[in-house]
Amino acid sequence: MKKKIIPLILIGLTLPVIVFGAGLVPCGGKGEPECTGCHLLMLIQNILNLAFQVIIIVAIILLMVSGFNMIFAAGNEKKYASAWKGFTNVLIGVAIMVLAWAIINTVLYIFAPKMPELKQNWYRIKCNPAETQITPQEDCYNMCKNLPETDWGGTFQDCINNCLKAKQTQ
Repeated sequence: MKKKIIPLILIGLTLPVIVFGAGLVPCGGKGEPECTGCHLLMLIQNILNLAFQVIIIVAIILLMVSGFNMIFAAGNEKKYASAWKGFTNVLIGVAIMVLAWAIINTVLYIFAPKMPELKQNWYRIKCNPAETQITPQEDCYNMCKNLPETDWGGTFQDCINNCLKAKQTQ
């Protein structure tokens, strides 16, 4: 009986996230733009975001189950060791997921210097050109961040303010 209840609880708790995934395809529907290659990238991004959300929910549930199993081991070392193993396996899985994201972020940061839109926003792709444009504030922040402190003309905020003033006069 216990083995049948846990999957039902997992399904019940992840169902809202899965239903949210109904908008995975960002184009081609009624009132939506025609599909392009950019929309394929958005679809992949949406699938990854949905998978991350489901993984986090399942990880939290499994951590709780492992914790309860540790509490209710009642001195049985085998049950406690099994619960501890489950606990560590969940943490290792989440760590792998976070490290994969960090590795992708680092590689793109290092190897994509000529594509600032990819370097800064690879994990939030937008196909509407108005949504992908970098604001003047973001542009000045990124420019000052990459300059040595000696070129700031004062503080970091002064650098940003001078940059914004220069952009307004253009």
